[in-house]
Amino acid sequence: MSRVLGHWLDGQSSARVAAALVSRPEGGLRVERLEDGLALLTQDKFQAQVSPRLGSTPRHIRFPQGAQFVSEDNQGVDELLSALGRPRPWMALVQALEAHKGYVALSLAAVLLIIFVAVRYGMPLAAREVASRLSPEVMRQTEEQILAVLDKTVLSPTQLPPQVQARLQNHFRPALLGNPLYNLRVLFRKGGDLGPNALALPAGAVVFTDEMVNLAQHDDELLAVLAHEIGHVVHRHSLRMLVQNSLLALMALAVTGDVSGTSNVFLGAPVVLTELYYSREFERQADLHALRFLCARGIKTSRFADLLIRVSAEVDKKRGGGDQKWGSYFSSHPGTAERVLPFQAGASGCANAFN
Repeated sequence: MSRVLGHWLDGQSSARVAAALVSRPEGGLRVERLEDGLALLTQDKFQAQVSPRLGSTPRHIRFPQGAQFVSEDNQGVDELLSALGRPRPWMALVQALEAHKGYVALSLAAVLLIIFVAVRYGMPLAAREVASRLSPEVMRQTEEQILAVLDKTVLSPTQLPPQVQARLQNHFRPALLGNPLYNLRVLFRKGGDLGPNALALPAGAVVFTDEMVNLAQHDDELLAVLAHEIGHVVHRHSLRMLVQNSLLALMALAVTGDVSGTSNVFLGAPVVLTELYYSREFERQADLHALRFLCARGIKTSRFADLLIRVSAEVDKKRGGGDQKWGSYFSSHPGTAERVLPFQAGASGCANAFN
């Protein structure tokens, strides 16, 4: 027979009664008041929920009627559970780990390693698989919602003359029709604080800001940028980034329980596209798509580099003037100075692009 000392709470009042929890020889248990041995509860079969053992914190044994028995004798509770045929050997392992700081540090390191591997490798892989399986209808609805939010928060109606828009649409048409599997189309918007930029949306829309168009000195420069953005569409980079950010938000919710913070991440997803920092892998894929497109059509590959360099200089000038909000296509793509090198290499760059 096992006996554990503690306190009884009947669930009807705040009174705490000194009591003992005793396992009965014939099975079941009995809660006795220490003062006079009065039976406060008798069970022929153990029916209760026992809180896990966490360091030296009190254990709570909760009964169906709402009453509970509380004891600081963790070892006694474990022995009682064993006597009742409810051993918890895994809890002994947990308690042993908690008792050694070295094990705690090792466990923390293991958790951090698992989180790192999940974020660094698992989430990108999961995002790629999810993005590749989304239906065209889901992508269309996602794109419509993103564009609606962008039009309300960041973008405004284009101020480009209709003849300029028509000329560019005509110049872009072969590139758009060259990828029939995707619903490719070009939209124009005034970028404002976003500055010269181009955004590839999930279902195939590519948004050019007026500022980007005005900085271009040749239509082929914009065509090169379009080819780059088509590369992002083909490889579903924007979708993968949005899915990955959502998975990160869900992980944060699981760790912190902060529903409000997580909801803010989801609500802010459309604006993420305006400040999207693609990974080096994504940029290499989109750059290679643009380089192959230009080479295959005999268009000067330097057109792409020329526009990016010009945008970079404009951004530096704006920032030097204290306008820190002014974003750009160039600044939202890290490592551009290195990326333009293949486009400046001419024939050798084209040769390498198809190897």
